[in-house]
Amino acid sequence: MEIGAAVRGDIPIFTTHQPNDITLREYVTVVPRISDAVRAASASTRASRPQGILIDPHASIEEVHKILERVEPVLTGRYDMPEAAPAVYTELENVRTRLKPLRHLQ
Repeated sequence: MEIGAAVRGDIPIFTTHQPNDITLREYVTVVPRISDAVRAASASTRASRPQGILIDPHASIEEVHKILERVEPVLTGRYDMPEAAPAVYTELENVRTRLKPLRHLQ
């Protein structure tokens, strides 16, 4: 769970030994010494951690409601739209974008 939380939080993961698990290898960086991990993390150009949720919740929720109202007839079968999947996926990406917290670069 900790690795999943680190990946989601865009936090680098360092280890001095290669993990046996092939999947875990995708998420870690092997370094010879802890000092190398500190140096690599310090030199990282990734965005800083979010300072909180920087969205206008009322405007975002209102916009998300509008998007869901457009998608509902297709998903409930009240509106037969051929090739509906691309449009629905686009709208759901819009929902994700509206609710994603902003990150500030330092």
